[in-house]
Amino acid sequence: MAAVSLPKFNHIDIDTYVTRLDALLTTNLRKIDTLLAKNSNASWESLMQPLEDMEDILEQFWSPFAHLHAVVNSPELRNCYQACLPKLSAYESAIGQNQALYDAINSLDKDALNPTQLKIIEDTLRDFELSGVALPAADKQRFEAIQARLSELSNQYENNVLDASQDFNLHITDAHRLIGLPEHALHTALILAEEKGVSGWVLNLEIPCYLAVITYADDRSLREEIYKAYVTRASDQGPSAGKFDNTSVMEEILALRHEKANLLGFANYAELSLATKMADSTDQVVQFLSDLSERGYPQAALEFNHLQAFAQEKYGINELAPWDMSYMSEKKMQTRYAISQEELRPFFPLPRVMSGLFTIINKLYGMTMEEVKGVEVWHPDVTCYCVKDSENNIRGYIYADLFARQNKRGGAWMDSCRTRRKLSDDSIQLPIATLTCNFAKAAANKPPTLSHDEVLTLFHEFGHCFHHVLTQVDYMSASGIHGVEWDAVELPSQFFENWCWEKEAIQLLTAHVESGEPLPEDLFNKLLAAKNFQSAMIMMRQLEFSLFDFRIHREYQKQIPALIPTILADVRSKTAVVPIAPYNRFQHSFSHIFAGGYAAGYYSYKWAEVLSSDAFSRFEEEGVLNPKTERSILNELH
Repeated sequence: MAAVSLPKFNHIDIDTYVTRLDALLTTNLRKIDTLLAKNSNASWESLMQPLEDMEDILEQFWSPFAHLHAVVNSPELRNCYQACLPKLSAYESAIGQNQALYDAINSLDKDALNPTQLKIIEDTLRDFELSGVALPAADKQRFEAIQARLSELSNQYENNVLDASQDFNLHITDAHRLIGLPEHALHTALILAEEKGVSGWVLNLEIPCYLAVITYADDRSLREEIYKAYVTRASDQGPSAGKFDNTSVMEEILALRHEKANLLGFANYAELSLATKMADSTDQVVQFLSDLSERGYPQAALEFNHLQAFAQEKYGINELAPWDMSYMSEKKMQTRYAISQEELRPFFPLPRVMSGLFTIINKLYGMTMEEVKGVEVWHPDVTCYCVKDSENNIRGYIYADLFARQNKRGGAWMDSCRTRRKLSDDSIQLPIATLTCNFAKAAANKPPTLSHDEVLTLFHEFGHCFHHVLTQVDYMSASGIHGVEWDAVELPSQFFENWCWEKEAIQLLTAHVESGEPLPEDLFNKLLAAKNFQSAMIMMRQLEFSLFDFRIHREYQKQIPALIPTILADVRSKTAVVPIAPYNRFQHSFSHIFAGGYAAGYYSYKWAEVLSSDAFSRFEEEGVLNPKTERSILNELH
């Protein structure tokens, strides 16, 4: 096994990084020219192996830096990152449009390749075609310019969302306005006020704070104020109106994606997106989503009507506003099931959750998680774990960064920092994954605790990590999360969420912060009973996002003014049962599709949910902690 060296996150020289990246990219392109000159009879070993070597070196150089840009953003990192993007884009175009390289790969003797190598060759040739390798010279040049501009725009979009989120702070001096907020939110607001040198409390738009206010604050005007700030981020509305506006950024992204698709012979970007996915056609995706919508809408409307009646009867609210939805839903759930996320939180102290998670991983996968001390991390909150198998062999590493903070991108995600592969000396390069969440930090003198929803998020992201780390594929292009159709990539993550609802697993995950007792039987039964509370409303919200995403990419036409809000309004007319504020600009911070990898692919969450349900049905039949079942699925999916 190869000697282990972990990333030096604290020793990335920003001042020289762009120059060193430029040199690396130039060297790689020269190596490719040399390979082509020498490879009249190319083989996997003489052509593909060196190409994977180059890709591996680039990933290990770029990934740690790109990750820092997302989790400890600063002006210096941002400027450096921005300077790197056009160089990377030009490099990718130079490779993807290299006809000689395409021909050399296409000439490989397919009979001499194993099934994994054949799959990689098939995907690689497809990716060449989707990079414009067959285009005329002028179109190649335009394609490269589009790619470079799209890279720049996506980064600008994400920066605007982060800057708009951090631009908002609400100083509170009247304690009565904070009645209802959980202890962790009050503590964080108090600390933030101290850091800013003001009395009282400071609220912001980090997810733990926003969710606490919108769900628990009794002060309706406070809920409205924070709601408006959140749903107008990076737009022409709200407290930062026009300051970080993503309107023109989105419009240009859509136009360039459409032009790119047309250059490649596709009618629209949705068609191009499906070229690398499981779904067969855009009609199939729209039908899949529309069918779910038609089935779910009546139940969602009924759920909303019941909530409206509850709000009127119990709280005198005759017409629910958007900022009432989470608050009233929580009150109704408490009334109906005598349970709330905050009531559950003390039972999920983070140390116990991690311990239970690792026990479940051991029971299912036969893997042991061990904290690695003395390694470089980008923040004191970050922990590095090594994953060991039953024979005490290290299978890979996972860096976990769990808490919200300033200058950190919102949301939760996993990414590859290094990919498993067999090296030329037959040693195995160990994979590294990064796991990022935005949970609330601990209240004073207490361990951090998670809501059950946050436990689900943690399991989801660990599912992604183990997909990457436990792979047994020897080739980088098909190892871990690489080479997987995007509408299947959510399968392992959604699959792993299932254990958060199982009694055997819950007993391992819970220990009350004061008494140490696991979640009582009655609370578990209430949790289970409330599992599908307002599930139709939740599903319709996801379908709204999915249909909006797919339709703006499928139906884009340059001459249609205000296409984005027009399609969004039409989608909502068919999917939304909840009130929509006229200033709502959710699309301006929908980073999944404008700055992430989900463009014309957000539907994959619902698509993979169906797949994960099928996979989990085996455990429901054979036992949820059945190692034999898990090992068989692990071997089938690696």
